[in-house]
Amino acid sequence: MFLVTIVSALVISINGMQQPKVVYPRLLEERSADGRMVLHLHDQLTLSLRKASVAARNFRVLEHEDGREVTHFLNGEDIEENLHEDENRYATVHVRRRDNGVEVEGVVGPHHRIEPMPAMERSEEGLIPHMIHEIEKKEMVDIEKAIPPQDYQTLSERSYGAGGVPDVVWIELFIVSDYLHHKYFNTTLKLIQYLCVHVNSVNLRYGDTRAPNVQFLFIGVEKDAVSPYQNGTGIYMESSSSLELFRLYANDKKYDFGNPDLTYLMTGCEVYSAGDDGTKGTSVLGIGFVGGVCTEFFVALGEDTAGLYNGMHTLTHEGGHVLGASHDQSQPKSWIRNDPGSLECLWKEGYIMSYVDGGVRHHQFS
Repeated sequence: MFLVTIVSALVISINGMQQPKVVYPRLLEERSADGRMVLHLHDQLTLSLRKASVAARNFRVLEHEDGREVTHFLNGEDIEENLHEDENRYATVHVRRRDNGVEVEGVVGPHHRIEPMPAMERSEEGLIPHMIHEIEKKEMVDIEKAIPPQDYQTLSERSYGAGGVPDVVWIELFIVSDYLHHKYFNTTLKLIQYLCVHVNSVNLRYGDTRAPNVQFLFIGVEKDAVSPYQNGTGIYMESSSSLELFRLYANDKKYDFGNPDLTYLMTGCEVYSAGDDGTKGTSVLGIGFVGGVCTEFFVALGEDTAGLYNGMHTLTHEGGHVLGASHDQSQPKSWIRNDPGSLECLWKEGYIMSYVDGGVRHHQFS
């Protein structure tokens, strides 16, 4: 197995965030019987990594070149060549060999990320320096968007099928990254690989779903340059009106996007809700149509600070809404046929569809 040793412990800062720490991964030529890599971070955490896969084999990329929109197709296997996961630790990382060393990039658990620091001096043994950071935890506030009554017929016409429930349902996901988000990345491939970590992290959190097990297939990304769906000025985006504009945008481009089941806007904007007095409530992290999957309401949006992975939980939560999951302890939704509601799923227990952080439960469905 490959053994990556990272020596050090994280230090708690005055404000409660853990200070980033320089570490030096070491790659040893060992391999376990099941082909996993072992990533030893510190005495309290060892990752057992297996190969992960989230990207469609025919992965589409929409971007602007010389003032016109073009579509490229990439091989998904090449995109995720180095993608690995520890399903028990909620870790997803790209692991790459580099000049007698190893680069590790991604999330090493639900609360920490790791990145190479190539500008820093190598260790005496020639090992590549890395930094482990705590992922900023934002207080989760979002908006459940109802399907308008006049559009209930749209949902009732959705095919429910007459056969049995499959073991696994793959939801084809397309992500739009707006300019304030994707400008951080030096290359399109860097953006895509960053989003692969997000999507695989979501899949790990959906791993315990049953009858059926739900997983996301990442089919493509758009590097949007103009954000015609943004209702707001500068870095601000009003949540409800922008979601409606994004819905129209995504439906208009659905064919170009590969006819996804769910389209998600990952934005670098500050999402807000408008108060009656004209104030902006900027605590909103995301918004999505509850039960909109496979209809014209198949959209959601959420904040992410590019490079920091702090949008993972929002993507997980909003994806749940679009698939039909309400907030825990909610009444059945009138526009979803045979919706059982979630009154028996207690909000205080802190699962994914609650704002309460229930520890490990906050990465699981109730």
